[in-house]
Amino acid sequence: MYSNNKSVRTILDITCYLFFTIILFFLTGPYLLYGSTYKFDPITYNDSDSTKHTEISILIVYYSFTGNTEKMAKAVAEGAQKIPGVNVITRTIDKVTETELKHADAVLLGSPTYYGNMAGQMKSFIDDWWLKYKISLVNKVGGAFSTGGDQTGGKEHVIHSLVIAMMNAGMILVGPLEGPFGLAGASALDPVDEKALKEARSLGEHAASVAQRFKNTIR
Repeated sequence: MYSNNKSVRTILDITCYLFFTIILFFLTGPYLLYGSTYKFDPITYNDSDSTKHTEISILIVYYSFTGNTEKMAKAVAEGAQKIPGVNVITRTIDKVTETELKHADAVLLGSPTYYGNMAGQMKSFIDDWWLKYKISLVNKVGGAFSTGGDQTGGKEHVIHSLVIAMMNAGMILVGPLEGPFGLAGASALDPVDEKALKEARSLGEHAASVAQRFKNTIR
């Protein structure tokens, strides 16, 4: 009887040892295989040759009356410029050309919040995609940013409205990243602070990164 109990304990010990060894391998395996260099970065990770990039065009279009949305647009451009092989074009809505819109790989839109909605000028620009330019934006990368004077004045609604318009145009939507999580868009209060500018840079960098990967995949 004693011998049987001892055998059972031995089998249980071996089973537990194998179980915890397997768990330990899954937790530490990547580090053991790749050393301290193992790292996954959602922005810069690319399994292709990072030295070979097809140049992409990032078009940032905004309307700004007080200058706050312009500050965010410039920060979005700074973020996009972190990605190699990117040509960034920043335009107010009255300066955008049909050629720029047609050849852009990513289009990022920014608007202030007026009575809980995007500026009328931005809505007219979006309507012109089809009514005036007759341009398809299908499979272009899109993103949105907004500004407003109040915490609950409608900035998020503006972002959602811009995002829905781009979804209706068949675009691929991205937003800023906060660690392993994403946001619908970047937004800022008046005055624009560093936190908002950081979000805007993240939006630009993420959009440029996705546009580049997408173009490099289909080239």
